[in-house]
Amino acid sequence: EDHLPFFGLFYMTKVAELAMYVFDPTIRGNLAFKDFMIRFVPSCLGYLDAYTDATAIQIANSCEDPFAQHLAAWMAGTYIAGVIIVQWVVVACLTLTDPTHACLMK
Repeated sequence: EDHLPFFGLFYMTKVAELAMYVFDPTIRGNLAFKDFMIRFVPSCLGYLDAYTDATAIQIANSCEDPFAQHLAAWMAGTYIAGVIIVQWVVVACLTLTDPTHACLMK
């Protein structure tokens, strides 16, 4: 199935996030379950949102209609610029430079 690679990556990423939260000695205190879920669930939804965007690009690209092909190219461009470069690369770099690690643990 085409969705299994995404699910595997999603699972490994979330397990790594949980492991960092549990085993990082620099994190002080504990979050209540509700507070933890308020932070963890939106990160899962953000991950799924990026996946559905990428899937939409693939679907548009697979259509034979020239407009769909043109639309897929623009969708891919905005996905690369807005999701991959800004959200994943720039935010990740800013997160790693935060000495408190508060952004990393969000």
